[in-house]
Amino acid sequence: MKRIILSSFIAGQFILAGCASTSAEPGAGVSVANADFSPVLEAVDTNRDGKMSRAEWQHAGLPASSFGMFEKGRGFVTKADFDENPAPPGIDINGDGKLTVNEFRQFDRMMSAKMNPRESISAAERALAMWEVQNVMSKHAYYHAAALNLEEITAIWVDEYGDNAATAKFSSPAWVMNGINTIKGAYGRINQDNRQKALEKIAKIYPDIEVTEANLGAGHEWVMHTNTTPVIEVAGDGKTAKGIWYSPGMGLITEFEGDTARVDGTFFWEKYAADFVNENGVWKIWHLQMAYDFTPKLDDKWLDFEKKGMVQTGERDGEMPDGFSKPEYSYPSYSMKRAATIYPAIPQPYYTFSETFSY
Repeated sequence: MKRIILSSFIAGQFILAGCASTSAEPGAGVSVANADFSPVLEAVDTNRDGKMSRAEWQHAGLPASSFGMFEKGRGFVTKADFDENPAPPGIDINGDGKLTVNEFRQFDRMMSAKMNPRESISAAERALAMWEVQNVMSKHAYYHAAALNLEEITAIWVDEYGDNAATAKFSSPAWVMNGINTIKGAYGRINQDNRQKALEKIAKIYPDIEVTEANLGAGHEWVMHTNTTPVIEVAGDGKTAKGIWYSPGMGLITEFEGDTARVDGTFFWEKYAADFVNENGVWKIWHLQMAYDFTPKLDDKWLDFEKKGMVQTGERDGEMPDGFSKPEYSYPSYSMKRAATIYPAIPQPYYTFSETFSY
């Protein structure tokens, strides 16, 4: 009789399969002792509490479905959860007796492709989609620098009346705008009102500035986000894409004090991550995530951040407005006391959005 063993998993789920082979090829071998899971725990458990939370698991790019299998409704996974479940043969790809995050992800991709062959878009279609996604992200930089936030939402965000409107997100380390209506209100209309107020204030100080549509934005902030080092992954089904960028830049804002005005400013050293969805043949921003590394004020002591604290422009204190929520994970600013980390996670190849994580 053939022995029934746990032989492989697809997208993090273990499946039963009859197997008599002794090959080390992933998914083909016989049952062996589990590889040491410690390297995975070391890489994923960033707060060192011995528990890998859903956010930590997601940030490491591990399969969401395998988290669901291991966590058993507790909201976290431990090393013991892996040790107590027979691992599929071949998951320890280099055979050194230790399992790494890269091996975990690579094995998942190999098994998914091997056991679920699916038709994917061509290399040419993928290349075109990458350029189009890059253009969308660049357009965001231009719209935002000009404070044309409402125009940006109409042009490059998901359709406010479409299927993706309710699940759209704009996130920072301190807040999450949920739904395109919230984004349009907080990022769009409030910004538009502030442009009008700033123009009226600056016009009182400098009478030669007329309060006209052409001058809308005078006295308002100027925020430059340059997008560099793109890493873009397009889904195999061509329906979604995701990318990550470093975004160095700066923000200047007019501070009004009575009948005077002065310019204050902040440097930005941050990252952007985004999910994109193809709506009727056009790529649109679906989820947008900001992560700050270093944002010192533009003054004579802008490097003195350990004493003054990091300046996070645009953040919100106190209660969240309607439609907002606290992020599950808040990316910490630079500190000499903390090791650097890659966040948001670099996107990995995937076929359809249910197989990947959301920024």
